[in-house]
Amino acid sequence: MKINQEIRSTIEHINKETKNNGKPSVTFHQVVEEQGYKQKVNQLNMLLKDIDLASERLVRSQTVQELSQYKNLIKNFIQEVVSHGLSLKKVDHFDQFYQKKNVCNYRKNR
Repeated sequence: MKINQEIRSTIEHINKETKNNGKPSVTFHQVVEEQGYKQKVNQLNMLLKDIDLASERLVRSQTVQELSQYKNLIKNFIQEVVSHGLSLKKVDHFDQFYQKKNVCNYRKNR
């Protein structure tokens, strides 16, 4: 995994604040979560650029092969959006009569 300058500057900023205040204002978990979110956004933007290029090729040469590539790119994009958009958590609970109940919780990913 590459460590780019942005991550280094963020970590250095946290270290300076820790030395001054004793407590970090931003936790390591928050930094990692934010960087993960930025990576997902960049990945989706790259997929959109690929889709734009494929659509331009499809307009110029309308072949089955170009259509298939375009369709696969759209499919991959939708799968990425759906997989990072919501998460499903199934939890087993017991009621007052000790009967098992399944509860599904949907959570929006950041």
